[in-house]
Amino acid sequence: MGQTPPPGPRRTRRPRRPGLVPLRDRLRQHASPEKGDLTGPNPVDRGKFDSKIHLITERTGLPLSVGISGANLHDSQALKPLVRGIPPIRSRRGPRRRKPAKLHADKGYDYAHLGLHIAARLTDTPYLAYSKRARNDPADPTRHTRPQPLYVTPAQGPRYTGPVAVLTGGSTVSAGETFTQGLMDRPGRTVRIGQPTQGVFSDVMVRKLPNGMSVWLPNEELLTRSVRTFDGAGIPPHLTEPVFTTEEFDQNKDSAFDRAVKVLRD
Repeated sequence: MGQTPPPGPRRTRRPRRPGLVPLRDRLRQHASPEKGDLTGPNPVDRGKFDSKIHLITERTGLPLSVGISGANLHDSQALKPLVRGIPPIRSRRGPRRRKPAKLHADKGYDYAHLGLHIAARLTDTPYLAYSKRARNDPADPTRHTRPQPLYVTPAQGPRYTGPVAVLTGGSTVSAGETFTQGLMDRPGRTVRIGQPTQGVFSDVMVRKLPNGMSVWLPNEELLTRSVRTFDGAGIPPHLTEPVFTTEEFDQNKDSAFDRAVKVLRD
């Protein structure tokens, strides 16, 4: 009997780029025993390697766009590819739609650059969203850094340029306010409906007091094209309506939403 020939060279797997991929692509791959391409240390499970599923659903929970990543990928990094992955959706009239009418996200997506990314799908003309400046002299609150302009650049994918209604209230804060301000100079009709926003736009510096309490101090201002800031006062609505009041809940009403629907239909 002859000797058994040595085994041939093993096939090496091509390394994949880390990040988010559509779940349907992942289903065509063979599962590996551990530490696959789309796993990462889980920050809430003692660093065990795990994966995370990201979803955009319609209002009844039906998934529209699905992705998978390592467990250590921050949720905010998943928004852009998920929005791009929304397929054409059949509508009652006209062509299929490829944009959400509304997008709801929790605190994990509270970042100004994501607001500008969504605003980029609402224009076909570049425009100034706002300019940002920071205080740079503890002894003089009027001294700031040179304003840094931030622009909205039209997205490469499908865009909507028709009228937009923005619902605001006292719970509109942080990235919700920067998004609202980023739509103020949007070409086309943009109507704010509800109540003034909270007036807390920027990241804050936390300072501990001797008695153990904490003070949060905002250090930045966001300026409009006319060099106006809404820090503290909040952004006022064009049309005032009650928002989340006890009377509204008791009567099962949403006056701001109903007003928005009427404005957009007129």
